[in-house]
Amino acid sequence: MPLLVSVFLFVVTLVAGIILLVSLGALLILLLRRRIPILPLLTATPLTAGPAPALSRSITGLPTPAAGGPPLTLDLTATSGVLAAPSIRLPANVSIRMTGDLTLVAIGDLIVEGKILFPEDSPPRTLTLVSLTGTVRIQAGALIAYGGRPVATGASLSGADVLVQSNPGEHGGGVRIFGVNIDVLGKVLAQQGEAGGVAVGLGPGTKAGTRAIGGGGGTGGSILLAAYESMHFGPAAQVIGGQGGDGGQGNAQETAGGVAYALGGPGGDGGSVFLEQTQQLPGLATPSTVQVFVDLGAEIRGGSGAAGGNGFAIAGDAQGADGGIAVARGSLAGNGDTVRFGLGVEVVRLGGLIAAGNGGNNADQTTDATGGKGGAARVLNGWGGGYAWAFGGQGGKAGGAPQIPMSNGAVSSGAAGRDGGGEDAEATPGTGGAGAFFFPNGGDGAGFAQGGADAQGALPPPAESSNAAAPALSKGN
Repeated sequence: MPLLVSVFLFVVTLVAGIILLVSLGALLILLLRRRIPILPLLTATPLTAGPAPALSRSITGLPTPAAGGPPLTLDLTATSGVLAAPSIRLPANVSIRMTGDLTLVAIGDLIVEGKILFPEDSPPRTLTLVSLTGTVRIQAGALIAYGGRPVATGASLSGADVLVQSNPGEHGGGVRIFGVNIDVLGKVLAQQGEAGGVAVGLGPGTKAGTRAIGGGGGTGGSILLAAYESMHFGPAAQVIGGQGGDGGQGNAQETAGGVAYALGGPGGDGGSVFLEQTQQLPGLATPSTVQVFVDLGAEIRGGSGAAGGNGFAIAGDAQGADGGIAVARGSLAGNGDTVRFGLGVEVVRLGGLIAAGNGGNNADQTTDATGGKGGAARVLNGWGGGYAWAFGGQGGKAGGAPQIPMSNGAVSSGAAGRDGGGEDAEATPGTGGAGAFFFPNGGDGAGFAQGGADAQGALPPPAESSNAAAPALSKGN
């Protein structure tokens, strides 16, 4: 039976691929026949923010507080820079909104009871918490580093032969925690990536047409927990990598025929969570093993990917010509990430959940292309209706299942994330224009819709770290 299922899936995939190639060939032939420039359509790609920067494992160069100084109780002014004291506490009634990178260094314990939130509209920022000889404790009810992100600046242009590309989203900010011991009872949630901007193009109906390309979403922020002796995650603890930012929509419209081409931006990937041993704390011998205790109810999870942007293309009705052509493409969803364990880390108690992030889901949206109506004839036959092609974006892959090193030497596999679903696609061809007198109307255009594929299988597990006028519809697989 498994062999029959495999053969069936292979045949279905092969047939879908052949249909897609035939459709793309028909589109190419049509563009060549109408002398429409092809290269601009093929070379236009979304803007992205590039690879997300890795979190640094180094804390060298940070100030060492004077041992006899007073403890530091944080207030609303502690928004950026480096603050050092023998001990540091953020009270439960204080909520800090970072304005830049923020680093807190304590000789003894560093206690967070309140909230530290990332800035919403700046480049990625990093929060660093360090205890040189004691414990960094995130108390129950505390919230670390979570912060919403706006959509990146969009772009809008109108005119002949327009290419409009919107800005990509910034990556999410990351969290670094270093201590002899790390005790998480509250929430440590890395910042999500910023959504890509929306691109809107409006053209008057020229051969080169209008191209609108949405911006790519940013990658979610990552979290690094680096201890010398132990880590503990209480029953209400949540440590979750940042979710990627959604891809921006591409929206192209032609008012009088021509070609409308819309492409969404790719969704951002989720951020990682790293549990590692640190050798950065001064005055301590080379560490042996970091023991990890995960209570029932705790959740440690990689960041989830985000949806890709959809395409929305409308080719206007023509006058004295065939209807305009509409091509809309959705973009890939982002991949989820996972939890990664460094060398020298072992899990002694595993009562809670250690899991990979989900793949970005495109199943809740639709890419749409609408061809223009053919022009009416003054003599003879009417003009033909416009063609429409729509291609849905593929779902994102789930992060690889965490590989959890247990204290008995075994490796336990953590929970897998969910793969993302593919995007629906809808293509509505234009109808033919009216014929003059007793002459026939122009032929209707053709529509082709190819739904995006569901993601098939998660990413590999991590190693120790380091043709009618009616709409053509296609559901994501």
